[in-house]
Amino acid sequence: MDSRFKEFKRGNEKAFRHYFDLYSRAICDFAFAYCKSEMEAQDIAQECFVILFTNRQQINDEEHLKLFLFKTARYRLIDHQRSMKNRKNREFIWMEAQQAWDQQQDEFELVKALVLSEIYKLSKRMPARRREIFGLYFYEHMDVRAIARCIGLKESTVYSHLQHAYSFLIKEMPDPTLLIWVILLFFGVIAERFL
Repeated sequence: MDSRFKEFKRGNEKAFRHYFDLYSRAICDFAFAYCKSEMEAQDIAQECFVILFTNRQQINDEEHLKLFLFKTARYRLIDHQRSMKNRKNREFIWMEAQQAWDQQQDEFELVKALVLSEIYKLSKRMPARRREIFGLYFYEHMDVRAIARCIGLKESTVYSHLQHAYSFLIKEMPDPTLLIWVILLFFGVIAERFL
């Protein structure tokens, strides 16, 4: 058995460096032939030598060392291909989820526009004072107390106008499926998101 190989098995850094210099380029070239990335090929080669050093006591001779490196590179490449496939699958799933979210947002915006359009049309049919109070509450996000101070009415009168506006919208909404949106919007549950 070669004295350099014996030193390698003992963990001698200089002997390890000799085998690294001897085989690292060949391992890189072997890896590059499959992964087509110099950086990834170098990473795979480096991993192979780390594994070799860790398992050096199991290596019988220089021929076994060379075979061990190429076999390890092959397994690293298989792992690399699996991880690339998994990464592509994750990216595909992410893209599908993003497209579904975008489509849902588009549909949400469409419903939003429809509801706001209907509310606006219906509010034009309200008496002037009620329309003014409704606009301050719904579009300007003012609370009842602020509206009462702003236009010089009692809070109870403002409440009464808002209740009548709400009842009017529910009664006059042409599409019953939009009623839930009116209810939620009117009470401010999702008003921030819509406006």
